[in-house]
Amino acid sequence: MFYRLRTDPQLVMWVIVLVAHGCPLQANVAAFGFDELTVKDWVQKPGSHCQGVHQRDLELLQILANQIRAVALCRSLLLAVDGLPG
Repeated sequence: MFYRLRTDPQLVMWVIVLVAHGCPLQANVAAFGFDELTVKDWVQKPGSHCQGVHQRDLELLQILANQIRAVALCRSLLLAVDGLPG
């Protein structure tokens, strides 16, 4: 996300954190003087990256759950994962 970035990465992170905590894009634009499209781009890049990582994590967890199920023999087994969609 910081590739070819012309702005201090720490400042970009502050903007992203503020948006993630509910601060409107327009407020960041007014406070820091950035273009609104630039701020949107900064917010969307890590968001889409994280979404891809979470999607891949779900695939890996499903593979692991299937392997555990395969070796559970004939016994009952409850596999619970907190915070994931069912």
